Amino acid sequence: MSKPWRILLLIVGLGILSGAVAGARDNNRLPAVNNLTYMAHCGVCHTAYPPQLLPRRSWTRLIDGMEEHFGEFVELTRDQRKPIARYLLANAADQSKAALARRIMQSLGDKTPLRISETAPIRDVHQNLAPETLARRSLRSTSNCTACHPRAEQGVFAEVD
Repeated sequence: MSKPWRILLLIVGLGILSGAVAGARDNNRLPAVNNLTYMAHCGVCHTAYPPQLLPRRSWTRLIDGMEEHFGEFVELTRDQRKPIARYLLANAADQSKAALARRIMQSLGDKTPLRISETAPIRDVHQNLAPETLARRSLRSTSNCTACHPRAEQGVFAEVD
């Protein structure tokens, strides 16, 4: 085989290999949160979670139950709720092609979790965290994604601080 062909095969092989590595890294990547209304109203109190982390049925229950949102009263007008609901439902796990969203959907069966940390893929990844990690004041709980994943709202969960 001539030298140019060997170089070409090497370049193609490296491209395939780097694509496989990037693909493995992207298994925990979701589209960035990009709805300003959602970010402004929900992201004020907690991480503006990527909607691909829960199915439509979960987001519907959460939106419909804002008066009692994990022990807090959240006041959203109808005009504020509509674009948030539209965004969450259109981008929910069962609407996504992202690998993490598909794993979440496969794990749920007929369950309707209200907490992202209750989904098996998320729970399984975090179950072996060291007690000293969970005890950090900055963490508070595994629902505080950005404490360990600074780019969570950009859909990047592979990076850990």
